[in-house]
Amino acid sequence: MKFTRREAGLIGSKDILALPTVSQNGWPHSVPVSYLYLEGKFYIPASSKSKKIRNLRQNHRATIMLDDVETESGVMIECEPKILTGAKAKKFRDRMRRVMGWRNDETTFIIVLTPKRKARWFLKE
Repeated sequence: MKFTRREAGLIGSKDILALPTVSQNGWPHSVPVSYLYLEGKFYIPASSKSKKIRNLRQNHRATIMLDDVETESGVMIECEPKILTGAKAKKFRDRMRRVMGWRNDETTFIIVLTPKRKARWFLKE
C-alpha cells in the first residue's frame, strides 16, 4: 500500500499508535503501542501472554490509528496481522533493542501488520 507524503510524515513522526483488536466475546480491546515502521509494514513487540496476541490468534484482523491532535489529522489503517515468535522474531527484537532502546527478550513476540485499506483526515493545514 502506498502512503501519501502527508500520511508518511504522520507515520514517521509518531512513536505510538492505537491498536484495536476484537476479543473472543466481541468487545474491542484498544491499546497504545510503540512501533517500528519498515518497508511498508508495522512491527510491534508484544508479550506472549498479552490480550492483543490472544485476540489476533482468534480474529485475524487488526486496525491501527495514528493521529495528531495539534493538526487534527490522522490515518486509520486496516491490516493483516502475522505473529512472529522465536528465531523468526529475533532480527526485529535485536533491532528494537539496538536502534530503539526497547527492552525485550527471547519470549517477546513481534506483531507484523501489513496495511490493506486506509482512511485519513487532515482537518487543519
